[in-house]
Amino acid sequence: MNNAFLIVGTGTNRAIFDDTEANYPAPSTIVPSLEMIKNTERSLGGKMHVDIVATKKRLRIVFDMLSDTHLRKILDRFEVGKDKDYISPVGHKVWYFDLPDGETKDFFVDEATFDPLVIEDGIKWRNVTINLLEI
Repeated sequence: MNNAFLIVGTGTNRAIFDDTEANYPAPSTIVPSLEMIKNTERSLGGKMHVDIVATKKRLRIVFDMLSDTHLRKILDRFEVGKDKDYISPVGHKVWYFDLPDGETKDFFVDEATFDPLVIEDGIKWRNVTINLLEI
């Protein structure tokens, strides 16, 4: 599956993050983790009871520094800041190095953060972080 770090979408609607001019910039870091969806409660005696309902993947995608153009392109691709139906979040098919070759999973954007850096000829964005959660 190419030498891409991250592929979002499929077919003609896919975005490849690999630092080539035609594509999106490669992330500085991709940190996969697991989120356990669980119900917890304590008995009258104080004992904790945990019922694990499901385990989902979480991806933290970090770009150390981006131009204004690249930030807007990435936010548009992930549909950050657009009106959404909060009951049914917009999903994105995602392939990344931690998944077996050819497998994709559906994720939604849980959070996006970025710090502005004002420079002489404009603005750059640092510590751009997109947090994705498997649907």
